[in-house]
Amino acid sequence: MDNKVIITSKDMSNLESGIRKANKDLNDFQGNNVFGILLLAAGKIAGAIFELIVSLLNQIINRSPEYIQKLADYGWYISEKLGFRDIIFLAGNATIGNEVEVDDIMNSFIKKNTNKIKNDLIEKFPQREKYFESAFKAHKRKDYISSIPVFLTQIDWVSKKLLGVKFFSNKKIMGKFRPESVMWLEKINPDIVTEMLLSPLKYKSAFGKHTKDDDRKLVTRNEIFHGDDVDYDNETISNKAISLLHYLSTVVYDAKFKFETLPQDQP
Repeated sequence: MDNKVIITSKDMSNLESGIRKANKDLNDFQGNNVFGILLLAAGKIAGAIFELIVSLLNQIINRSPEYIQKLADYGWYISEKLGFRDIIFLAGNATIGNEVEVDDIMNSFIKKNTNKIKNDLIEKFPQREKYFESAFKAHKRKDYISSIPVFLTQIDWVSKKLLGVKFFSNKKIMGKFRPESVMWLEKINPDIVTEMLLSPLKYKSAFGKHTKDDDRKLVTRNEIFHGDDVDYDNETISNKAISLLHYLSTVVYDAKFKFETLPQDQP
């Protein structure tokens, strides 16, 4: 999962221009000789393959928000260390209900990167160091009853710091209760890839729903804090909370400082 492949629209444009130029050169070179005809045929085949690749990539780009949201519905949030291939594979398993496979992959990813995630959080939000240290220590000793509530409270704090609203806060927008983070999204103008990565902020998270989905064995912040859920203490739930914190401190953090426009009267 450490190998991340990112294809930008500029890369695709350059590739397309190169292939079209090659096809033109082949056409010019064709003349009336057999070799030229063979080269032209090869160029047309390459062009067809390229068109197929572009079509597939467009499908991936267009459906990526759906893939990313599907993972968020299961309580998992993407990392900058995950490439599109990883996201699609995970979302594919989530779509067919293969929760065990998704949990295994993401649990392994979080376990491998726990210390890096903790250190990154402390570096970016040093004023919350004691809370991060306490939660991660509890997580390490498998005291998930203690780790999960602290992680969830820090998610709200980090969100408030970055977005100006708590992550789990909802507001009635156009007749429907939606996360307040939607209002922050409307203030920025991200590129197409970043907009895709931020898509989970448009919807209620699995943790943010009022009641859990028994079919998917999710837990919610509401039921944990009100004492209604007494079975939330397991490694997977704690890792899901860590993945959300990591998402905020990387994907959202980077987007804030890259695309957020400060008010005119603010230095």
